[in-house]
Amino acid sequence: MYSSEAISAWFVNKGIDTSNYVTQMKVQKVVFFAQGLCLAFHGFPIVNEEFEAWKYGPVLPKIYRFYNRWGSMPITKKAEFGLVQDGNEIFGIDVFPDNIEKILDLTWEATKNVDAAVLSGWTHIKGSPWDKHYIEGKNNRIPNEEIKAYFLEKVIKKKDGSDGK
Repeated sequence: MYSSEAISAWFVNKGIDTSNYVTQMKVQKVVFFAQGLCLAFHGFPIVNEEFEAWKYGPVLPKIYRFYNRWGSMPITKKAEFGLVQDGNEIFGIDVFPDNIEKILDLTWEATKNVDAAVLSGWTHIKGSPWDKHYIEGKNNRIPNEEIKAYFLEKVIKKKDGSDGK
């Protein structure tokens, strides 16, 4: 598992490198999709924090606090965060193991041209983990087990056409 800062920095920097900038809202949703894919494919979360159900979808408060200053504007300054390994943050590292890079690349390819509002709409679908935990005025945690089950059922199953058995 990695810090939300390291994972979000990967997407922010990828957006800058490809001139396909992300907003604070979009980076939240993209990290949520990476979390779901990592849980579904590998059985463990990509970030070491739990998402919360906020009005506009799943949110990691650390990412919100860091990128909130951008508002709804594209993030145009590269993020510089290290990876967390064995509880220690190692700065200057921006390379992930192959299995994590594949999740990040897959997530980026699936979401890079999708508007943040559309991604938010996807997270609001009836029966989604956000939908099950959102209560107006509260920031309820979204359990990783529910994110994993949802991505296995709605994303992986639909993609490969299997029944998940």
